[in-house]
Amino acid sequence: MFFTEVKPDSIEPKITHAERIWTIGSCFSDEIGRRMAADLFNVRVNPCGTLYNPASIARMLTRIIDGEPYSKTDVFEHNGLWHCMDFHSSFSGIERAEVLDRINNLIDTLHSEIKTLDRLIITFGSARMFVDRQTGNVAGNCHKLPTSRFEVRDMSVEEIAGLYAIIFNRLETLNPQLNIILTVSPIRHKAYGFHADKLSKATLLIAEDMICRATGAAYFPSYEIMDDELRDYRFYAADMIHPSPVACDHIYSGFLQSACTPATITLGQQCRKLSLRMSHRPVGPDKGAYDSFIGETARLAKEMSQRHPELSDTINASIGQFISNNQQQQ
Repeated sequence: MFFTEVKPDSIEPKITHAERIWTIGSCFSDEIGRRMAADLFNVRVNPCGTLYNPASIARMLTRIIDGEPYSKTDVFEHNGLWHCMDFHSSFSGIERAEVLDRINNLIDTLHSEIKTLDRLIITFGSARMFVDRQTGNVAGNCHKLPTSRFEVRDMSVEEIAGLYAIIFNRLETLNPQLNIILTVSPIRHKAYGFHADKLSKATLLIAEDMICRATGAAYFPSYEIMDDELRDYRFYAADMIHPSPVACDHIYSGFLQSACTPATITLGQQCRKLSLRMSHRPVGPDKGAYDSFIGETARLAKEMSQRHPELSDTINASIGQFISNNQQQQ
């Protein structure tokens, strides 16, 4: 073996397809979450959009726990669109009322769901945060506002650990069955400078270790796998910053080995084949052949749902979307 193997601790209890799961945090949460969704886990992938620093993630979790709606003063207009600094730009829009409605409907939904959530996977991306000078709030997304509007500073280990001691205590009171997994994103933040990024990652690693020791949350070493097992630029995307798809697949495989039983992994592989089938789109003029393909896909989905009732909700949602997408294309 010509690399240092990272052997993650076993995560208990094991994740199953019967669980309701959220991934939340940096864009690496998207990478893990999308792969879980393809394996037909019942997962919400970064429901509030990408959030990089622990303060923004904690602020969003607090808002969800409280079910606190956003008001007109929480959104602002910039470059012809209305934005909220707590949310990704995918939530921005032309109409102020529409943006608020979309955000508040999501908060209501998540407030209800978190009470019965089984697993929360949180990925910290950076200890650096941008504080809005006008409000004193940490910005989850700066929406290309002038840099002069923000005070930039790095969170300390103690600040992060203290913040999450409060958040996790509130989550335990609200939902005692909830199991939490923490990880640090392997994505480098080149704009901060590589030395500053290393310091940031070190802060996050130490803080997560303190949080896990104090709360019993599990830890998965995404950062360490990238840094030790995959320390070669062939495992990076073209920007030399983000892990390549191959690297993300490798890290996800390690995650499954750590967090799931062999039976769950095997079921996920079977689900992935069905997901790939449902991602197929017609390319030829033969409508009859494609209608037959849709019918066969629906039959296979129904059979899998009957064999594995824990997949019923996820499969029903997926096949419904598959049929709807293809009806729109015809």
